[in-house]
Amino acid sequence: MSDLRELLPLMMQGTLVTIEIAFASILLAIAMASVATAMRSAHSRIVRWTSNAYVEVFRDTFLLVQLFWLFFCCPCRLSICN
Repeated sequence: MSDLRELLPLMMQGTLVTIEIAFASILLAIAMASVATAMRSAHSRIVRWTSNAYVEVFRDTFLLVQLFWLFFCCPCRLSICN
């Protein structure tokens, strides 16, 4: 029981960090979706094509594939991997 009392503050802090990350992700997703929506209704063909390509890439690939790419490929492209 004493272990639970010691760990409870850490668990609450972890919960708070998780909620903060989720909120930041929601705000980022709304901002990116708003930009993509504005681009899709633009008059320029290049802007529309770019927006459509962006939307279709994320729509047509499985989430698991995107997560694997983000976890394994992104760090190596950014020179973070070992």
